[in-house]
Amino acid sequence: MNPHATFSAMEMHADNSFTPLAMVTDHQILLHAIKNVAQVGLIALFIFQHVFKAKFELLGLRAEMERLKHSGL
Repeated sequence: MNPHATFSAMEMHADNSFTPLAMVTDHQILLHAIKNVAQVGLIALFIFQHVFKAKFELLGLRAEMERLKHSGL
């Protein structure tokens, strides 16, 4: 268990209560988080392309997904 992963965005008080902290405003951290979310979404699309093959072809998603994959996303 990694307590820092769970509690890094919380502040613990002497009475054992927790206060959640606001989202970070650091530009680099936000860009990293956005990129990671986009990568997870792209991976989900690559999985779903096997289930909805005809729909992906019809919409032209496969070509766009390949372009995104090779763009460094």
